[in-house]
Amino acid sequence: MKEESSYYVYALLDTRVPGPFRYGRYTFKYKPFYIGKGTKNRCYKHIADAKKCDDALDNKNQRKALAIRGIIRNTGRDPDVCFVKQNMLEQDAFDLEMKLVQQIGRLQLKTGPLTNRSDGGEGQKNILYTDEYREAVSNRLKTFWESRTKEEVQETVEKVRKTRSNRTPEQVGREARLKSSAAKKHFASLTTEQIAARAQRYTEICVARTPEERQALSDKLSKSRIAFFDQLSDDEYNRFQRQVLKKIRARWNALTDEEREIIGGKRSDSLKAHHAQMTSKEKVVRARQISDGLQSMSATAESKRKKNINSALKQVYQERPEIVSARAAKAKATKSNWTGEQRQVQGQKISEGHAQRTPYQRRKTSKTASKSQTKRFAEESVELATSRRQKQAESLARTWASYSDEQRQQISEVHRQAHAQTSKAAKTRKANKIANSVSNRWALMTPEQRAARGDAIRAGMKKSVVNQQRYS
Repeated sequence: MKEESSYYVYALLDTRVPGPFRYGRYTFKYKPFYIGKGTKNRCYKHIADAKKCDDALDNKNQRKALAIRGIIRNTGRDPDVCFVKQNMLEQDAFDLEMKLVQQIGRLQLKTGPLTNRSDGGEGQKNILYTDEYREAVSNRLKTFWESRTKEEVQETVEKVRKTRSNRTPEQVGREARLKSSAAKKHFASLTTEQIAARAQRYTEICVARTPEERQALSDKLSKSRIAFFDQLSDDEYNRFQRQVLKKIRARWNALTDEEREIIGGKRSDSLKAHHAQMTSKEKVVRARQISDGLQSMSATAESKRKKNINSALKQVYQERPEIVSARAAKAKATKSNWTGEQRQVQGQKISEGHAQRTPYQRRKTSKTASKSQTKRFAEESVELATSRRQKQAESLARTWASYSDEQRQQISEVHRQAHAQTSKAAKTRKANKIANSVSNRWALMTPEQRAARGDAIRAGMKKSVVNQQRYS
């Protein structure tokens, strides 16, 4: 118990500015310029570090080091150390330190005279770094690592890895939260120009990497993510995924249409450039990795993933109908260039996918397609409907003409078998449904539209006969 209660809270005082200075129920003889918590000789270490450093920028807290040196230079003696409270538990010391820092105020935030870089307490909350300090730390680290051999670097990395592997999940989570909080505050303090400069710098670093270095980094990150997710239970993993998706949606919803266009274009260009640099073997390996990842998903997770994708696509299509038109035009242009073999292969794929569905899935897909088709047909004019039906008839005629006699017989046999397996009640329901649909549509037409529709049907039948003769 003695060891646990060995903490204290102290203040470094500037003897050049006499007081008294009152903050709540605490009074200081001179102006306080630093509040800290420690044990043993911690309070005197600041003065020793400031004396040893040749350059104040080499010290983590520049303002504190400069203040200590100024006091020593002007008065010829060290700053006074005032023990605010002693023989405390560590958590109590943290709480009192944070309370004093808040009452007195920080010089960096322009709320008081303290040179503290954070709000105190465990984890150094609300810490701010100056650009000079960051540059000095960066230069010092570069010099340190460049002066070491590869063996020394590898030995240091192994030590760090061994130390990190012994951490408990609670320690890992706590460290991740602290880093995330610090990163958020840091980026919130950056200007748009600084963010753009950082992004440009990271882009240059990524472009300078070789394909082998990129693959090694990707494998390393994948192993790290797998190790992290393996530690989580199913509930923790699902909670983590929900939090990530929530943050992504919130960030995306906060963007304007112009910003979304820019981000989408940059991401598309980046993916295209990356894909163009991949070899055929790398593309095959990547496709297998994606396939293995999808196959390893449970049925519930896969269903939920497809549902999320479909709902996101629906939202995008509703907000931007021009995307639907562009995709339809692209698909139409692609299909118009297909050969008979390509059409046959595509039809086989569709048949295989349809055969794998359950009766419930088939009925649901049919209902969805029927609703969408009915809505689309109700909105189009008679001329547009006539043109669409003529194009469909021509497409069917070309497709049928490309089949051999054996293929036609097989298709006819499949239809006969399907018709034979359908019950009489089902046939009656389907016939009634078609009759009701035609009757409802006919009832909504004007006399002119009915006449135009009759002429279009007669012309279509004549053209159908001509097409069959042409392609046979």
